[in-house]
Amino acid sequence: MGHPDSRAGNSTSRTLRLLNGAPGCRRQKQNQRRGLTAYVHLGLDEEFVGVGCYRFDAAKLAAWRKAVVGAPGAELVALIAKLRRAGYTIGGHDDYKKVPTGFAADHPRADLLKLRGLTGAFPEIPAGLLHKPGFADWLVKHGKVMAPLVVWLHRRIG
Repeated sequence: MGHPDSRAGNSTSRTLRLLNGAPGCRRQKQNQRRGLTAYVHLGLDEEFVGVGCYRFDAAKLAAWRKAVVGAPGAELVALIAKLRRAGYTIGGHDDYKKVPTGFAADHPRADLLKLRGLTGAFPEIPAGLLHKPGFADWLVKHGKVMAPLVVWLHRRIG
């Protein structure tokens, strides 16, 4: 924002505007409907980039569970495994300790049924890249890798 490289024509600022305004990608705030998000956190002590849905609302949670136990769940397991092998962190936050009622405790996808949301974290931002035009390319590169996860979530839970 007051940085010389944050001019309107700079690809980094353009990319960040696109991430914040793209359909289905909104900033998440407490007590708002939570949707799919591309999230860029630039703090004083940490940076973080990720995608997904931090916490499913009731309708999305029901759709999530239905997809996880059905055929789409097998596709998701393979996708998560591929992303993890490539060094991405995929998971949930503040998840349930037990498999929800109505599902077998030993369900083959019990770990996914316990999730309250699903997010994917990009690798750590390389030192010095944040204030360079190449940061936009880095975001796009990792965004393309994570796109199948976002598409899966969009198609299965909305």
